Amino acid sequence: MTKPNLILFLAIGALFFATQSPAQTTNLPPATMLETIEASPNQLVLKGSFLMGSVTVQQALVTLVCKEDDLINPNDNSRTKWYGCSFGISINGQSLGKTVIDEDEMDSLLKAVDYMKNVNWSVTSLPSFNLTYTTKAGLRFSVFSDNRDSKIQFLVRNSFMPKGIFFTSDQIAQLYSLLQQTKAKLDTLHKG
Repeated sequence: MTKPNLILFLAIGALFFATQSPAQTTNLPPATMLETIEASPNQLVLKGSFLMGSVTVQQALVTLVCKEDDLINPNDNSRTKWYGCSFGISINGQSLGKTVIDEDEMDSLLKAVDYMKNVNWSVTSLPSFNLTYTTKAGLRFSVFSDNRDSKIQFLVRNSFMPKGIFFTSDQIAQLYSLLQQTKAKLDTLHKG
């Protein structure tokens, strides 16, 4: 086979295999139960919400909203309820997305933020550290320092943000209090 014929044969073969291979799937399934319910087709879903409050951090606004999703069976009007919250971040009035947190994540999240807000250099003997906690849907809390001479910083970011928002110790305390209030409201809703 001559060189031009070989190149033509390889090009046609590559084109054939390229058109036969399936496209890569980039859509990930919902990370939380509330997201799964809200994305379910052929379901009757009642979404309730209650604004818990917000924390202002520089030009950013962090908002927590309690959520209750009901899957309703129209045949007998029975309901299956799911609870959680929405953690929204906006900067200068522009939304940077909302992250959903299921109710079953709240205890773990509260313990993590409580631990992180009290972190000091006793956590490691090494010259730098980064302590992180990430929810199922990608909301990330970080406490870090590059060296022992710099202060320890607290950062929050969601999966829609390239960079996070820095919190002061007072703002961390406000956020922790708001998370506690949200958890208490969810517990009340769950008890009915």
